[in-house]
Amino acid sequence: MDTAKARQHMVDSQVRPNSVTSIPLQSAMARIPRERFVPADRKNIAYAEKDLSLFEGRWLLKPRDFSKLINDAHIKTTDIVLDVACGYGYSSAVIAAMAEVVVGLEEESTIVDGATERLASLNLENAVVVEGSLADGYAKQAPYDVIIIAGGVEAGLDPLLAQLNPDGGRLATIIQGDRVSTATLFTRSGNAVGERALFEAHPAGLIPAFKAPPQFRF
Repeated sequence: MDTAKARQHMVDSQVRPNSVTSIPLQSAMARIPRERFVPADRKNIAYAEKDLSLFEGRWLLKPRDFSKLINDAHIKTTDIVLDVACGYGYSSAVIAAMAEVVVGLEEESTIVDGATERLASLNLENAVVVEGSLADGYAKQAPYDVIIIAGGVEAGLDPLLAQLNPDGGRLATIIQGDRVSTATLFTRSGNAVGERALFEAHPAGLIPAFKAPPQFRF
């Protein structure tokens, strides 16, 4: 497979036609080798219009949903970004082309090591992956201008919202519902947080760290 052509076709058919207007984002997705960030047995479908399972509780969003989520976060070259549940590092690699610094966060040391190696192979000096609780975020580098959770969530965002820059910090993720899931942008102003629905999305699964606790029902 000619991966360079596959990347350009992905941008031309799945990204640009879906109201993704950021030229730096389009350029990054046309350049970053997506196939390096998926398991070996999925490399041949790395550019397919579907979410790809990476490991337990983690998926790589389909190009359409991923690009729209990042586009609507309006990442600037001066932004410090926290990439929660970054998996093998694809999202961090793309964001690194747009932001000043991106900090990827994962829970297992082996995943962190693998993502670090993949990012290093692309000489991305402004991207780092750290180990820690996804739900707790990474307060050491806070406040963040942008926090990305490129997957389905139900609850548990308060600690992350508290790590946003109070002067317009943004958190973009997909709120997973029973029937409809909605990409949502949270914006912090002082101690207040507003939210705005972005688009309907269909994530393949829920990130376990952000699963809502069971509710008692009669």
